[in-house]
Amino acid sequence: MKKNGQYVGPGSHIPYIIVKDASSSSSGIAHRARIPKDVVASQRLLQKTKAETKDDQTIDETQFLCVDVEWYLHNQIMGPVARLLDPIEEISAGQLAECLSLDSNRYSSWGANASGGSRGGGGMDDDDD
Repeated sequence: MKKNGQYVGPGSHIPYIIVKDASSSSSGIAHRARIPKDVVASQRLLQKTKAETKDDQTIDETQFLCVDVEWYLHNQIMGPVARLLDPIEEISAGQLAECLSLDSNRYSSWGANASGGSRGGGGMDDDDD
């Protein structure tokens, strides 16, 4: 934002989107945060490239900024929904993960307790958040 001449200081609101990182899964979350305008521009460029590409050519989509939907599902959706569903004993974290198209095996020992609920279980291994 500073590069674009915008003031950034204490109390500044800095919008960001977490994007997929093709270079390394071990890079920190700050490395994957981008301003929305850059993500939108990258997606427009991807759509334009797809429209101009012949059917027999492939596009390396890793060269474009793409929203990391799985990160948002795990970090922004899974915990709150798990806490809401905590009183329903028939629903496990694995079932909820499967409904969110997440890998249910990663949540086999993950209980709502990891998100503040009352049922037991350990937390999911968080690489970068």
